[in-house]
Amino acid sequence: MRSLLQISLLASTILLATTGIASPDAQQQFVADSKKMIKALATDLKHTMRTAVRSGGFEQAVSACQIQAPLIKQSHNQESDLEIKRTSLKWRNPNNSPDDWERQVLLAFEQKKQAGVSIKQLHHSEVIKTDTGLEYRFMKAIPIKSVCLKCHGDESQIAAPVATALKQQYPLDNATQFKLGDIRGAFSVRKTVER
Repeated sequence: MRSLLQISLLASTILLATTGIASPDAQQQFVADSKKMIKALATDLKHTMRTAVRSGGFEQAVSACQIQAPLIKQSHNQESDLEIKRTSLKWRNPNNSPDDWERQVLLAFEQKKQAGVSIKQLHHSEVIKTDTGLEYRFMKAIPIKSVCLKCHGDESQIAAPVATALKQQYPLDNATQFKLGDIRGAFSVRKTVER
């Protein structure tokens, strides 16, 4: 039996074949551009977090993540015709909650991980039809590493001052209780190809 993701991908392929709106070459270029954008954003976010931790510990990283991360993302979006964000099934900031397509892909990533697929291999590209037109979409999974557990682990891993900062900065936080090797979430990139 085909998964919803496979059915959606097949429907997108049929739509593209019948409309001729997006070509495989254009989609491949979108994926390549998305990977570059993800790498650039991830590098900038890591640098920001490392700088914050060095200057004020993980408490400072919580503030940097809340204030600077959205600005960094916005800067990358303004420099490109692509739109990037981070999302998760267990989001910290409600602005990063997944849309229906992203949720479906994140759930598929979890299934693939449970089946033994490496998180580094978890990515998905698709062209979807929306109310506003056709969009290229791409997602790449983000793994939890040991340093992430200082802010995303369980009570024994998150220091009391960091837990307090998280409660103050993110009152709706549900991005804790992760374990090493879990999927933290994903980078999600989109580009409108027809309005």
